Amino acid sequence: MPVKKFIKNRPRISFSILAGVCIGASLAVTQVQANIQSQSEISQRNPHHIPGDLSPKSSLLESILDPIRLEVKDLMKEVKEEAFMKDSETIHEVAFKDKHAHSKPIYDYTTGTSN
Repeated sequence: MPVKKFIKNRPRISFSILAGVCIGASLAVTQVQANIQSQSEISQRNPHHIPGDLSPKSSLLESILDPIRLEVKDLMKEVKEEAFMKDSETIHEVAFKDKHAHSKPIYDYTTGTSN
């Protein structure tokens, strides 16, 4: 039994080794408990474990999209202002220029009536 001999011959070194192992184990347990808490928070927001860059609920994605949305809104306002300033015909006006629609009565064969 060389371990028992080592403990009997060198008690201070064996105690320091045992204390180091216990401290290391306690640090590992603390880290595991901290990771369990963060994992439970992540799983509540992302139960299917979708990667952050693909998750629609990701705050990272929102932080990227917010400036883009603001820029698009500004561009749309500019485009609308330019469109109102120009005196051009719309597609609808061009398509129906000099054409007049007339309603024709439709005969309903099931009831025998027309509108």
